[in-house]
Amino acid sequence: MIVIIGFIKLFKKNKIVSVENPIIGIATENEPLVIAPLTKPYSNNAYRFSLNLPEDFIVIEKKSDTGDVLIFNNDKGQGIQIIISPFDNITRFDESIVRASLPDLSISDVQTLNVGKDNTGIAFASDNQAFGGASREVWFVFNSRLYQITTYKNLDPLLKTVFGTWKFF
Repeated sequence: MIVIIGFIKLFKKNKIVSVENPIIGIATENEPLVIAPLTKPYSNNAYRFSLNLPEDFIVIEKKSDTGDVLIFNNDKGQGIQIIISPFDNITRFDESIVRASLPDLSISDVQTLNVGKDNTGIAFASDNQAFGGASREVWFVFNSRLYQITTYKNLDPLLKTVFGTWKFF
């Protein structure tokens, strides 16, 4: 699988980062999504979190001026991208923040989620052009950092499964 990290830009006022062309090559809509057991542990000591991945996933970590980009993917076209960037220390991240920061991004199927015991974030579907116009995303703020977790819409079950193993330490 070819992975390309595209141009990263920061909307300075709201500190929302976008990435163009994050993952090239995806599993097609017609292929059944088979999620392998999450037997590969991943820990990020800089951001103090861990999660589990399918064994065949590789991890690519890229640093930029605006934050860090983590890509977890395999050669079947399955992948998840996480952008981590500085953000105001808020505990309740909601849809209004995304809509105010990125008014041209169409979001739907918004769900509130709990992150730890005191923080909330959102999961939503979007028309993120970086993901071919159909993505599934989870965004939240934790310890003054915005976490933007994104995958292709057809890989939503993979995102939910991997995100379900996420732990801060």
